[in-house]
Amino acid sequence: MQALRSQFFIAFAVTGSLIPFLTVVFKEEQGLGEEQIGIILAVSQLSILLTPVLLTLVADARRNNRGLVVGIFALCALAQAGLWAFTGFWATMLLFLLHSLAFAPMLPLQDGLYFTARRQAEIGRRTAPPYHRIRLMGTIGFIVPSIVLYLLLQGGGSLKLVFHVATFFCLIGIINAWRLPRLAAPSPQAEAAGGSRLPTLEAGRVLLRPPAVFFCAGLGLTHFAGSAYYGFYPLYLTEVAGVDRQWLGLIANIGVLVEVGFMAAFGLLSKRLGLRTIVVLGMGAMFCRMLLLASFPGMATALGIQFFHGIIIIATHVAPILILNSLAGDTFRNSIQGLFTLVFIGVPRITGSLLSGYLAAVSLQLTFAVAALMCFAGLCLIWFAFRDRGFAGTAP
Repeated sequence: MQALRSQFFIAFAVTGSLIPFLTVVFKEEQGLGEEQIGIILAVSQLSILLTPVLLTLVADARRNNRGLVVGIFALCALAQAGLWAFTGFWATMLLFLLHSLAFAPMLPLQDGLYFTARRQAEIGRRTAPPYHRIRLMGTIGFIVPSIVLYLLLQGGGSLKLVFHVATFFCLIGIINAWRLPRLAAPSPQAEAAGGSRLPTLEAGRVLLRPPAVFFCAGLGLTHFAGSAYYGFYPLYLTEVAGVDRQWLGLIANIGVLVEVGFMAAFGLLSKRLGLRTIVVLGMGAMFCRMLLLASFPGMATALGIQFFHGIIIIATHVAPILILNSLAGDTFRNSIQGLFTLVFIGVPRITGSLLSGYLAAVSLQLTFAVAALMCFAGLCLIWFAFRDRGFAGTAP
């Protein structure tokens, strides 16, 4: 599992190199406006409609995980080099789309790899670390690039340094990919029990049955709202809160440090509270975060909302993964993650990014007000799904 720990660290380090700075880089270095940024973010999310479900299907069918991860990191490195070299709307959109097409399947793929490896360890009567311990390495990986970039930007260097740092971690990821475990194909008994030979169809049948479909739709609305936060919170910091750009990553890391505590305590929290309660509390925290950004603009709010980050992350990015895995069979353990990413993350993020760009051109506070409404609607749907006491453990 050590190689998988490193994989999570590196993949999130690539993300941590970009997300805290991306919209500011696009505006200051690439010369784009808010509407153009919204269009680019929306177009980039088209990747989630294609590559996650295809590559997780390949992973389920062939178990060629090393080659897939190498290809993903190589294409991402190529895209980052292009973003460093070129500016302008069309070049930025095409290159960031290339990055997104490559990187979109990475997170569901590595989740599927972990759960498949854990299942094989259980069959072989070996122990495997719980998911949240592996995911904790991703949280730490997200922090590291912001510290590096803070030091690099102290001298007033170009924000395009983010692309250099992302490229470096992609190259490290290529090296680590050859250390990932080789996974055996499903047993003939598991394939026969699965019925359909296409894992994506099996996953679809599971996800579209109530109450799972209500749960997934509620999460989809939170990802709609999340596209507003992750896309335009950096601009909120620089334009509303007046933060200097070298501090963007470190401010984001306030929330990530809180996340480390929640991630480390996830095993205890899930036993004491249950996955249902964690998800409901996290959704409520996300609603409060968006409402505060919309209602009380300023530095205090920009910093204070970071303390919601930990419960939000485990509620939207950890507990749902475990719930989905509990619904999956051995023949579609990767595909259920990929299909969920396509339908309930990809589509909401595309529409959310596009709408957020137009709203941000009017007012950043308006962007977060609409996001708060989406969070509340998502919370209601998830609460409805959790009324079925046979779904995801005990009721909140």
